[in-house]
Amino acid sequence: MSTPVAGARGSAHHQSKSAATNAMLLSVSFYVIFTTLPATVVYVLSVMFPEGPGVDADCRPVGEK
Repeated sequence: MSTPVAGARGSAHHQSKSAATNAMLLSVSFYVIFTTLPATVVYVLSVMFPEGPGVDADCRPVGEK
């Protein structure tokens, strides 16, 4: 008894579906990386700079007399 072999039609459909899935996963992965990377860099570098004085709506320092 032999097992049925998938024809060219079924194989091509499976390959195109797999290629579409791979392309979608890659695009979503790069989107997540490129949208979170700048915020991550800013967060990491923020500890290297001293916090300046707060300012009001007119851009005048608050809390200093």
